Amino acid sequence: MKVLTNEQRRRTDCGKELNCYIDYLLSKAKMLSEQQILMLLQEAIIETLLTTEWAMYELAKLQRNRWIAE
Repeated sequence: MKVLTNEQRRRTDCGKELNCYIDYLLSKAKMLSEQQILMLLQEAIIETLLTTEWAMYELAKLQRNRWIAE
């Protein structure tokens, strides 16, 4: 995670603005500690993973029900 934030800081310093969640967090760096920024990034990744896993399960369940119906 630290590499990700450092790379984003480097891009921002070079004038490349991506307008993403990391940019927003880094813009609030005066209000957030480095640890808080890393924790917020990890939470976003974990929640995305869980949502994707749930969606894949639901799609697999739907496909299995289609096979049973045929």
